[in-house]
Amino acid sequence: ITAEDARSIVSSLSDKERQHLENFNQSHPNSPDVSPELYALGRYGSVYNPDKDTAVLGKYNGGGPDSYITHAGTENTYFDFGTQWEPFQDLYGFTDEDMFYLFNVPFLDDCIAQGKTIRFVHDPRNDQFSLRKEYDYLLDHDYENIIIDKQGGNWYGK
Repeated sequence: ITAEDARSIVSSLSDKERQHLENFNQSHPNSPDVSPELYALGRYGSVYNPDKDTAVLGKYNGGGPDSYITHAGTENTYFDFGTQWEPFQDLYGFTDEDMFYLFNVPFLDDCIAQGKTIRFVHDPRNDQFSLRKEYDYLLDHDYENIIIDKQGGNWYGK
């Protein structure tokens, strides 16, 4: 999305999103505040195919054939902050946990609110990083019928 798009999005941020950003900024007093415009760029510019009924989660794995992005294609929703993740972290001094809370959590909240089927392309139970955090977040928020049966090479949650 463009900076102009971000400015437009800011005017339509929900109270929950504004509160999420405010809470995040307040909990990081030693870092510069993330502006609503930059938040909108990261939050909405990193969600692909948002109108699809299924969201794909998994490992990046270098972007190759086993990457969740490859599995998602154009037929599924997915979140990818891309090559801006580390520069954003460096600029603000954020940890992976900070970035997860700031960007991944709202993406998961959207998936829950929209009733999307969650398709894991890697087993989240065996992960020690963000994929496991995403899985745990869904469980902690009582996302219905999370199925971790391998079905056609994928794990599903709905």
